[in-house]
Amino acid sequence: MNKKGRAILYGLAIGDGHISYRKRFRDGSPYVSAELIIGHSPRQEGYINHKADLIHQILGGKRPKVSHTKHALKATGKTYPSRRIAKTHKYFRQMHRVLYSENNKKRITGQVLSYLNDHSLALWFMDDGHISPNKNKQGKVSSLNFSICTQVCEEQADWIVDWLKNKFGIEAKKYKTKGGYDIGGGTQATLSLVNVIQDYVTPDLMYKLVPAMKFVFCKSAKHPNFTVDDDIVQTIQNKNG
Repeated sequence: MNKKGRAILYGLAIGDGHISYRKRFRDGSPYVSAELIIGHSPRQEGYINHKADLIHQILGGKRPKVSHTKHALKATGKTYPSRRIAKTHKYFRQMHRVLYSENNKKRITGQVLSYLNDHSLALWFMDDGHISPNKNKQGKVSSLNFSICTQVCEEQADWIVDWLKNKFGIEAKKYKTKGGYDIGGGTQATLSLVNVIQDYVTPDLMYKLVPAMKFVFCKSAKHPNFTVDDDIVQTIQNKNG
């Protein structure tokens, strides 16, 4: 497995994907089966087809089929239509050992992060991230925030924050939520994130970048030579003056 292929597969698994690891029997002999399973809503059918193409390009064999299924929410018991792909491959057995704890819970470790690249980050953001614009009293967008719903423990959140800074120069922060810690950042971090991932964002997920693009367009139209420092947009002329 080359580094780029490995980075993409881990990127597919850390967000909306999961690896099913089961012991089975064939001709009376036990063996282990590992399957990468990914589900999305019908409105993201283009995105899940993109993921099927990525898996096929990396692993070859038969391209994962996009199935029309129903997804049940445990909290409400209601079912919703969904799109699902599944791929069984021996490499997923190794990935499961790295990505999951002994109690079969997904975890983000230093080893996992060392396998990731900019494409992995883009997949992670497309799965679990969003960008929010903040408005001033005049109703104009004055700053941005991004968030990735990681739902990890504090130690893992610290690793992710360090990884984003050291690998991409993204000054992110952790923050506590009901289920754990998520990762986010202000204007500077948001624009740095978009710069890293924008080439990998699929057309049907491009709406997630629209707040940042609108922000840059509006600010650059008013101040052609602007820079971002500590989440405050300033013109270079004013900063130097």
